[in-house]
Amino acid sequence: MPLDAICLQAVVEELRPQLLGLRIDKVQQPARDQVILLLRGRRLLLNAGASASRIQLTETVRDNPAEPPMFCMLLRKHLTGAKIADLTQPPMERMVRLELDEEAQVDILIQFDSDGVWRLVRSLDAHAKRSWYLPIVPRRCDHFRLRMEGAGGCRVYSLTREVYSGSELRGDGA
Repeated sequence: MPLDAICLQAVVEELRPQLLGLRIDKVQQPARDQVILLLRGRRLLLNAGASASRIQLTETVRDNPAEPPMFCMLLRKHLTGAKIADLTQPPMERMVRLELDEEAQVDILIQFDSDGVWRLVRSLDAHAKRSWYLPIVPRRCDHFRLRMEGAGGCRVYSLTREVYSGSELRGDGA
């Protein structure tokens, strides 16, 4: 028996807190009408079959074809690494909307001596997991402040200070 809108609403409400914030590690398509999303230790089954349509967490491991179908490869390209931002159901509809985080875009700005002017140092766009070494050479000032703004997820793992002798402006190394 297919899910009606009321039962599907209950399933979505039960799954939402378990899935929010999880990252999609892998996409599998064991059958023509089934897709499995591997989410950090969980398996989300999406079945679009006419007689057994459902969405559920499962522990069953299904055999996958030796050659993944084109649809599966397309999903892998666009979904792998994305984080689940929300799981919703339009009112009284028999469909589920899975919202994923956008790709990260971060602007790094610098302000010297609290002069009130933020200057763009660099804009970073990440279409995949990336790491950057970003040297910031401030002008002469008493202090400076850095600000990061943008969309998507971003982590700063390390800030280091490097001291060089000489002046970049003179180029004499003294």
